[in-house]
Amino acid sequence: MIKIMVLTMISNNLRDITVTEDELLIFFESEPERANYDPVWLFDDSVYRYEFNNIKLSFSIIPNVGDIRLILFHHENMIYEFNAMSVKDVKCFSDMLTIYINHNEFIDVILQPSIRVKHRYKGTN
Repeated sequence: MIKIMVLTMISNNLRDITVTEDELLIFFESEPERANYDPVWLFDDSVYRYEFNNIKLSFSIIPNVGDIRLILFHHENMIYEFNAMSVKDVKCFSDMLTIYINHNEFIDVILQPSIRVKHRYKGTN
């Protein structure tokens, strides 16, 4: 009885994040740094890094709870930071990663030809 209740509680807290580990590996072109809280990627904190022309991007995700962290650096100076818990979804397209914060707010991350982060709202481009 207790096991069933615990599993129900866990399954109710899982987020339905679309992005997969393989998609992020391809998008960021590198292996993530794993916190190793859990051997399963879905339950672990993974940090992906990308660098181009003295701009560094760090993207962290814990897929099962939808927690993300996005940080941009110019040289060693932080110029942008965004943290969110329980985002609606994260999707990876061939040239863009989109973070769906809620039904009306999104962040697009583009790495090529240069690193760009676009925070947008429904109805805007």
